[in-house]
Amino acid sequence: MENMNYIAFVHSDDAGYGISFPDFPGCISVGTTKEDAISHGAEALALHIEGLVEDGLPIPCPRSANDIKADPDLKECSNGADLELVPSVAHFVNSLADTPDGPLFNPWFQQDELNDQGPEAPTVRRQYLTHYLTARVGRAKYLLIAEAPSCRGAHFSGIAMTSERILLGHLRGVRSTDVLPYLEPTRTSSGQAFQAKIVRRLGYAERTATIAWRFLLSNLHLDPLDFVLWNAVPWHPYDINKGMLSNRTPKQSEQDASRDHLTRFLALYPNARRIAVGRISKKLLEGCGDVAGCVGHPASRSGDFKADLTRVAHTLGLSVQ
Repeated sequence: MENMNYIAFVHSDDAGYGISFPDFPGCISVGTTKEDAISHGAEALALHIEGLVEDGLPIPCPRSANDIKADPDLKECSNGADLELVPSVAHFVNSLADTPDGPLFNPWFQQDELNDQGPEAPTVRRQYLTHYLTARVGRAKYLLIAEAPSCRGAHFSGIAMTSERILLGHLRGVRSTDVLPYLEPTRTSSGQAFQAKIVRRLGYAERTATIAWRFLLSNLHLDPLDFVLWNAVPWHPYDINKGMLSNRTPKQSEQDASRDHLTRFLALYPNARRIAVGRISKKLLEGCGDVAGCVGHPASRSGDFKADLTRVAHTLGLSVQ
């Protein structure tokens, strides 16, 4: 697996923390805590790399800590700094462009011509995913990893177990800023596939997203930056006979093609505890190391999901209401 981690200098003073990247001169950020600085630094790094790509400029390979320490031009900037590894979320998101053959929809690099508002939709969803993941770098304590995106969830939101309705702030108990702290999202769906007015007005809702977000925020009282939701198979599997707005179980070949992406995702949050949501996720996660627990999928039985997650939460020392 290619190295996606860049060395960062983290300085502190009475005003807070500053972060900079020796491989990317001018890429800097700040934070009130070290965790804030690292998270904001990951966001700055993603934007910096995105700018290089748009300008057609090469992206430097990460240098090792030894190489950076030996660089005489960096001695002054490294003086008194802590060296931290910050993952490049942009590298990870770009790696998702490699979609396996078959009826799989890639929300970040493909347009659903029948159901998206326009050709800019995948770019918008890619921006949402990048921001969502970077906001949690250095902070996330728990990873909840389900099986695959659904036609009413990540298909339009770009974020696992998250509906467009949540992003737009139309689900009671969940704010759009809980998902995207520093962005004001807009819808990417046209809302025309289903004629219900509420879909056109509020965006698509998804049962899994509603159950998961409400339980995590209201029952476990987690800070929204404490957890990351993801799918073991990142692309949306649909039934070719029923069209894009359908779901199916990922084939074994699609699961196999997802292993490297899952490993890359886990590397973004090396210290977070991993919770599998569903049997396919459990199988794929167990091939990547320790799993803190496995819970039933909320799309099947919400009661099982809540009971299982309550049990896992207790083993992790969390209080549940």
